[in-house]
Amino acid sequence: MDPILKLKHTIDALFGVGVSRHLPKQIEFFFSKRTGRIREVYHNQKLLCTLRIDGGLAITPHFAQILMKSKKF
Repeated sequence: MDPILKLKHTIDALFGVGVSRHLPKQIEFFFSKRTGRIREVYHNQKLLCTLRIDGGLAITPHFAQILMKSKKF
């Protein structure tokens, strides 16, 4: 699955449908060398979130401010 699509689905599932529309356009993914899963997501060299094993997200305050632009968040 495309990493951007996976991140968007996870954000919408956790925070409400449509919240992922406020995701920045230029994001960079870092993957686990062992499992190949998405580990960290960056925008302009700032950490946005880490994906947890249980399917959750650990978001940074910076990413929370970006997502707060959505009324559903």
